[in-house]
Amino acid sequence: MIEFETILLGFICLLGLFTPAIGLALLINKITVDAQRRLDAERRKIQEAEEQYMLSLANLKADPTNPALKETALYFGRVYAALTRANRSVTIFDEVALKNDLDAASAGGRNSPRRDESQCPWCAEIIMTQAKICRYCGRDVNLFSTNSDEDVETLAETMFQQAKRQAKVDKAAAKQTLKDLISRYPNTLAAEKSRKAIS
Repeated sequence: MIEFETILLGFICLLGLFTPAIGLALLINKITVDAQRRLDAERRKIQEAEEQYMLSLANLKADPTNPALKETALYFGRVYAALTRANRSVTIFDEVALKNDLDAASAGGRNSPRRDESQCPWCAEIIMTQAKICRYCGRDVNLFSTNSDEDVETLAETMFQQAKRQAKVDKAAAKQTLKDLISRYPNTLAAEKSRKAIS
């Protein structure tokens, strides 16, 4: 948008009050200065939007379970993303990036299980305390409820047999089970057999 001063300067040049070369130079200078002002204003606007977005993410990180803060951070994130695009619209890539930012900022919201929940000893996901099988990794969570040496040998052998059955269907899952067995029960006969099976 050309300002009134620029139009007036153009008319003065046309009327011949300045020599054409001086008038043209003044007109180009004026247009350049105006463009630089608009660019600087745009940069300030983007910087302010980024600062608001970062502040809203910091607030969300301080209180990760507050849905109003999450909504506010999403709003400011969309404003910031739109300002950085030439067509002033948010793309799917921006939405994915915003989701990642929000997830990272609110990750601490549920890092400890409630009273009726516990962590899976295999994958560390939060599951119900009464669960026998983890809903995330599908493994028996009660394998870790005993501590005697005989029970540990039995559990390790059970895992080894499970891995042998898995190998018929999914070799990668079987290999992972063997690796888990070695890390959980390193000093058992089943761990020795697992090391040999992997190599």
